[in-house]
Amino acid sequence: MPDDASKKDRRTFSRTELILKIDYPTAEDFLADYTHDMSDSGVFVATSKSFTIGEQLTFDISFPGLLAPIHARGEVRWIRTVQEETDEEPAGIGVTFIFSSDEEAAEWKRLLDQIRNPQPPKADAAELPPFRVLLADDSPTVREMFRYAVQKFHRGRLKGQRMLDLVEAEDGNAAWERLQEGAFDMAIIDYYMPVMDGAELIRLIRKEKRHKSLAVIVVSQGSEEVCEEVYSAGADLFVKKPVLLNQMLKSLELVMDLKQR
Repeated sequence: MPDDASKKDRRTFSRTELILKIDYPTAEDFLADYTHDMSDSGVFVATSKSFTIGEQLTFDISFPGLLAPIHARGEVRWIRTVQEETDEEPAGIGVTFIFSSDEEAAEWKRLLDQIRNPQPPKADAAELPPFRVLLADDSPTVREMFRYAVQKFHRGRLKGQRMLDLVEAEDGNAAWERLQEGAFDMAIIDYYMPVMDGAELIRLIRKEKRHKSLAVIVVSQGSEEVCEEVYSAGADLFVKKPVLLNQMLKSLELVMDLKQR
């Protein structure tokens, strides 16, 4: 049973609709839980699944109107069983967030405040085109890292003023085909890709007028010769793997600043 302090915390939770997807140990345990109780420090998850006090969870939180999920960790602090639930208080668990840094906690609070107090859209916001980014790498794991970095950049830099449209490609030729589908704001590509390498792809990009202002970042392993080749082909920035998330975010900021001068 939750203690008095937990009950007090629960009463002060702000009512914010969200969808919570928890990563359970096995695929068979997958569950998407829906909840309305949210605070700066924790969340109530309505679920009939068994948990233990102190159990730690990792999960993604998707807010209505936000394209990218928020990745978080938490610890089960109290449990309400199926036998204890009522019509007004369903079975579930109280989870306290675990933040790895003060910066992460501050970002979470900022995002939650944005959801609670949404700013009215500008009159022409609906007419703005989406922020389109091409992610080209033959490794799904690397593309996932790119995807997370761009989503974080999008939330911080554009603050939801434009929707995010991520397009992925597993080789240079597929990337070129995706680029024929319309205008893009940014392309993050690997040099060593099947079918067509990064330098060849960049040369094709720079030959087309509609891609003249496309921000091109090459994130790849490679020698000084590779670096020189991609810059000669028309890349805006070369970042050598392995790359840290903060380095990736700074690279995205740098390239966007260069393109807006």
